[in-house]
Amino acid sequence: MHFYSMTPAARSSFLALGLVFVSTSCLQLDQTLPLDLEDGQVASRSIGSEGGVVSVPPDFSMVVPAGALASSATITVQRRLSSPFPSDAGSVLPGTSFDVSPVGLTLAKPAVVELRVPESLLSAGEDVKLGVAVLGSDGSVTTSPGAYDATVGLLSASIDRLGTVAAVIELDAIDVETGLPPALGGGNFGGTSSGVEGMDGSASLGVRFASTCTPSGRRCFSSGLVRAWMSANLTDRLGTGLAIVSPSLVADLDFSSFDSSGQPTSVVGSITVTGSLKARVGQAVTSYELDERRFTGSGGSPNQTGVTVSGNLMVFDEIAGGPNRDIEFGLTRIATGKLLTVRLEEEIELENDDGSKTVGIVVLHVRLRR
Repeated sequence: MHFYSMTPAARSSFLALGLVFVSTSCLQLDQTLPLDLEDGQVASRSIGSEGGVVSVPPDFSMVVPAGALASSATITVQRRLSSPFPSDAGSVLPGTSFDVSPVGLTLAKPAVVELRVPESLLSAGEDVKLGVAVLGSDGSVTTSPGAYDATVGLLSASIDRLGTVAAVIELDAIDVETGLPPALGGGNFGGTSSGVEGMDGSASLGVRFASTCTPSGRRCFSSGLVRAWMSANLTDRLGTGLAIVSPSLVADLDFSSFDSSGQPTSVVGSITVTGSLKARVGQAVTSYELDERRFTGSGGSPNQTGVTVSGNLMVFDEIAGGPNRDIEFGLTRIATGKLLTVRLEEEIELENDDGSKTVGIVVLHVRLRR
């Protein structure tokens, strides 16, 4: 995996296997604007398949790309002085809400929205948790991670449907910790040839560990199901205060057979972690898409495969989605059963201005419950 520096001279994407740059900037602070609208006034423009721009200067701009609309539509933007967003959308920043209609119109290609967000509205560390939320007519909210430029106070994000738009501090964010996490301690699954020992001492058929958390359901940041660390040499280059915003975890590992010592010998399942990794480099905060996937077996879907436990490692006969067949793990007993923690590790490569490279790692600890 490669991770490239975001200096003004080279703002290329980083984490090329799992992270994709989201947005670009199009409205500058000193740009000459066609209109000077007061609060409550309306900006309206007919935009066809060739694309176009609609703006409420100096606080809102939306660039609709060519091909986003199949036919001409009149897009109307009006500042909203009161925030209609439900609390789970995040903390809405004052003065950043705009009604964009026709509400519910879906775009074939994402439009880029830019909102003015003065740094005075932000507390320390909130800039990496900025997002652009869209409220639909049905009350549903989707949030896109934003790229923030503090030099001009602009937040940029891509949206694929129209509705009420606002800048928000996303609630569902996992802070990336510095240093490396402690080693996981392994453990015994307690299985037998006829199954695995249940909580009451009886035997059951196999043992399954699973966890799910999403921005729209049980949230990852409050559940503790996902934690993230970054090695010191990456912190030296990127600084502290990184966050994974709107994380999602879907994990399911089903162990079905065991050796004489109680350790599993076969397993089927997958672990998927997604979200947006946000970092501030200089005066810019940039969003990237994180998509980490591990599947037992080979190919794009889970298949039964053999597994051997060696110390604190599960060594899989076949596993897709990562360079290694071994995954560090730890088992702990909790009140409701057992907790299985697995370590997912990604190598990060930074390209420096002088042509040299800095290599470090980002580590995810994912917790599955039995």
